[in-house]
Amino acid sequence: MISKNEIKHVRSLHRKKGRKLAGQFIVEGVKGVEEAMASGWQVERVYALEGVEVQSAATYRPIEVSQKDMQQMTALSSPSPAMAILRIPEEKSFDPSVHMDERLLILDDISDPGNLGTILRTADWFGIRKVILSENCVDVFNPKAVQSTMGSLFRVETYRQDLAVCIGQLKEHNPSLHVIATVMDADPIADLDQAVPGALIIGSEAHGIRPEIISLATEKRSIPGISGAESLNASMAAGILMYAWTR
Repeated sequence: MISKNEIKHVRSLHRKKGRKLAGQFIVEGVKGVEEAMASGWQVERVYALEGVEVQSAATYRPIEVSQKDMQQMTALSSPSPAMAILRIPEEKSFDPSVHMDERLLILDDISDPGNLGTILRTADWFGIRKVILSENCVDVFNPKAVQSTMGSLFRVETYRQDLAVCIGQLKEHNPSLHVIATVMDADPIADLDQAVPGALIIGSEAHGIRPEIISLATEKRSIPGISGAESLNASMAAGILMYAWTR
């Protein structure tokens, strides 16, 4: 049996302020909950509807809840059959001196949580394990962002940084580092030398990459189009860019 206070607490985690105060976030869906339990991250509660099986759930002894209770707790339009509450891990500092042989994805002010989650999922698909977020990027623990990662949140490391400082430090440690800014008018991303590791910057949905961040790039690339569409969705553009960059 779940209390009204516990339901109220779970609902508070829908908001950034609530997550910050509690140091917790929500994962919804059987797959997401199973990924969370296998990740090694600290799982604090697991809830499931009657008859719903969650693999490895015996470790956490799920609390059985009714459809009505799950409906009150969910952050989604339709309640999931399973939900977990996890501890937000301690924020890690990015060390620019130890990632020189990896591809880094840098996200500048992504504001839509669904886009952020999809980008992290796509980065996971293409083997990019480090993603640097600007200070104004949407919260990675937003329920919609978590849901959109489909478990990739637990495999892709994210760092929230001042991008100007971070990129400057990366270039200081490796003066030959390729820092690629994605803009509208530039050479096609398909012409990029895929053998060269470096950092790929993707800008916000509305404004692209900030000019002061573009100025730190060593080269600029674009996704050429053949019709009159004004732009691509940020997560779709990110997928095309990552494919061309890693193929």
